[in-house]
Amino acid sequence: AARFGTPGAADSSSNSSGSSARPSGSAGPPEPDRCRSARAEVEQSLGDTFDEFMDVAHMRCAKLLSHRSEQNARLSLAGFHSLYVCAWQFVAQCEQLGSKMCFGLRGALTAQAKAFLANFHAEKLRQIQILIENEQWVQAEVPVDFQDLVNRVVDAAREPDDAAPGLLRLGDAAAAAAAAAAAAQAGTEPEQPVSSGRGPVHGLARADSDAVSVRSADMAGVGMMHVGEGAFHVVGCSLVLVKSVVEYLQCAASIAVLATDVVPRLAELFKAFNSRSCQVVLGAGAMRSAGLKNISAKHLALASESLSLCMELIPHVKECLRRALPASGAGLLAQLDRASGDFASHQQELHNKLVAIMADRADHHARALDATRWDALGPQAQAPVPAMDALAKEVRKLHKVLKRYLPPAALRAVFAQIFATYEARLTAQYRSMRIATSEGKRQLMLNSQYLLRRLAALDPALPVDWELEVVVNNIDLVRPRPAAPAALPERKGQEAAAPAGIASPVDITSPMDVASPATPLAVTSPATDRDSPPPPPPPP
Repeated sequence: AARFGTPGAADSSSNSSGSSARPSGSAGPPEPDRCRSARAEVEQSLGDTFDEFMDVAHMRCAKLLSHRSEQNARLSLAGFHSLYVCAWQFVAQCEQLGSKMCFGLRGALTAQAKAFLANFHAEKLRQIQILIENEQWVQAEVPVDFQDLVNRVVDAAREPDDAAPGLLRLGDAAAAAAAAAAAAQAGTEPEQPVSSGRGPVHGLARADSDAVSVRSADMAGVGMMHVGEGAFHVVGCSLVLVKSVVEYLQCAASIAVLATDVVPRLAELFKAFNSRSCQVVLGAGAMRSAGLKNISAKHLALASESLSLCMELIPHVKECLRRALPASGAGLLAQLDRASGDFASHQQELHNKLVAIMADRADHHARALDATRWDALGPQAQAPVPAMDALAKEVRKLHKVLKRYLPPAALRAVFAQIFATYEARLTAQYRSMRIATSEGKRQLMLNSQYLLRRLAALDPALPVDWELEVVVNNIDLVRPRPAAPAALPERKGQEAAAPAGIASPVDITSPMDVASPATPLAVTSPATDRDSPPPPPPPP
């Protein structure tokens, strides 16, 4: 009786039995020492029997878990959480009754949880890699329940420490089962809990029968995913990554023993998404794995948006994990900072790729402008020439595509680099042009002004203070090249050839230097040298 929290029950029982044999009103003699020792022996025996019973129960329970280790590791997150909660409640009640720790069953349950997390993590890595390899990199609609998952993470990061874990913790399946069993014993139907709008979502902890209909009603999509104050265009693999991240957070918040193991695995998931997306977009692997014909600017922009989504989500993820971790595990969160840095470097490479593509196009257009016959354009010619028109249209088309997907700050940063590249390339090409007429120079000026107007209309915040007009004004007109005169026929005997070592009367040093018709050309012929008499000897 003392073992189970009812001290004095044995005394009252013995006193009541003894009082029936004694006359009423008479006080019994004090209990002899022999009775006290007998009762202590009985209590010790009962205690030892109870301890042995608990040890056998724990051993059998641990053996059952071990036999089902592979099946348990392959359970869904909600299914394993239900099993873990039931087993953990059994451990807690046994420890309360026995007043000692159940180390064996605790260890078996912890090993099961770690095996589950290892299998869960391997499946998530495999899933995200397959999705990225088959991703078409087109914008996807954001289902409402996926947006709700992100909202829960943001809310959990902003709530006070004592309230935050409840927003991500999975439902208590064991408590729901106990309530259902109690209702069945009472002959009544279990009362369905009323949703508060903050419970677990996406089928992870909903136990009600209409969960499927609720999820189907929540599939109405929205255009962009909102994380805090930011909004991002997403692709299919980005949505799956967000769902997986929330499941990792639910695992850390609901199964405390796994919190320290979740952090490195979540960082590994982010790194796998980053490296694999880099291979299929920047490395053009999607042309083989997903059958894309090429990697366009739209694909680069959507990949950049997916990385921006991850970088915006990581600070909220860190805060949620910080509250689930013990104080000694706070240093693990630096792994997520490194993952965020990798995302930023990858995004910069995507933007540099856009600039490099336009730099190649700038070289192409510069050569086309140089090949244009500016002197052949008459006063009636209207700007732009085809080469300048193609240049302006191409830049405007790229701006239209990127404006749809990139945020304004990123768009301006990319186009600031593109404009700088175009200005440098066109300025160098203008300085090497050879224009011979004032009309050709005027046509080049009109076309340059047309280009600057078209580019300035893209975004008022993008300065287009190029020096093309100054460069055109500084172009020096070149003299036209006249046709070279025909060589005069050779006449024998009229002119003697110059002796060896003596320069010819006309020295042609450059193709641009042409002798005038009045100056006779000195022509040296081997036959003339043989027919002419030798020169007279010099006077003494």
